[in-house]
Amino acid sequence: MDNFKNMVNLLHMRRDYGIYPQWHFTPTAHGKGECDAVGAVLQSTARRINSTTVIRKSMDLYNVALVKLVSQTIDFIHISMQEITANSMDMNLAARYANAKTIPGTRTYHAFIPDDEDENAIRLKKFSSSENYTTHNLMEVLQDRWAIQYQTT
Repeated sequence: MDNFKNMVNLLHMRRDYGIYPQWHFTPTAHGKGECDAVGAVLQSTARRINSTTVIRKSMDLYNVALVKLVSQTIDFIHISMQEITANSMDMNLAARYANAKTIPGTRTYHAFIPDDEDENAIRLKKFSSSENYTTHNLMEVLQDRWAIQYQTT
């Protein structure tokens, strides 16, 4: 499993947004959350109407969601490729990912928590409630390179 981009983003949420995230996987709920159910319904609906409506672009699928899946509790939003590209460039994601290392044996861990002492490291736990953890440094670059990058943006 190669989630290194997600793990790098997890590390940077504190710096980028001022939040202190943790990522916990649970075997019984993996792939069974509410968003997975909504995605399955949207996908099924798109398949059913695909014989009458051609869906070639993300905006086509978004319009199907708006028309066919009206909901009081779910808001669908469309994010264009231009917005994704602009955000990626604003946050310098290419450089961030280029310097990241993957975590060997990712599937064997269930909790991923940014280290309080090293902003380039993540704590890995076999069980979410475990007191024991392994620390893995995700970044190959020196601390001062990140400082320069964030002072200029």
